[in-house]
Amino acid sequence: MSGQPFWTFDRFEPGALVGESELVLDREQILRWKLLFPGENQAEAAPPGLLIAMLMKGYMQVIASRPPGNVHAGQSLRWTGARVTEGARLKARFHCLDKEIRKERRWLHLSAELSAGGTPVLSGEMTMLWAA
Repeated sequence: MSGQPFWTFDRFEPGALVGESELVLDREQILRWKLLFPGENQAEAAPPGLLIAMLMKGYMQVIASRPPGNVHAGQSLRWTGARVTEGARLKARFHCLDKEIRKERRWLHLSAELSAGGTPVLSGEMTMLWAA
């Protein structure tokens, strides 16, 4: 665990910024992606799957101290069509949209945004079942 406070369900506030993370899309990440997915688009622009991985890396950094047992129950993403290339400085931002307890389960709804140099790349929502 990191030195950050533990993210329990009660800590999330609807409408509030959960946090943001600065990332760089470097050559090593691109090369590792190409090794994992050799048939995927080999153009200069980062493929969509790699950008989703960068968004999730940002999520893992922002909410580093979280209880074990959370379930990523769903997500929806919208793409802007912006091209992201090697060396891009990315920012991942997360807001709490809503939270509710339904059938004794803690449901958490987050918004997620990824931008490159201030230009929006993708946005969406993530739904989680929060363990504690």
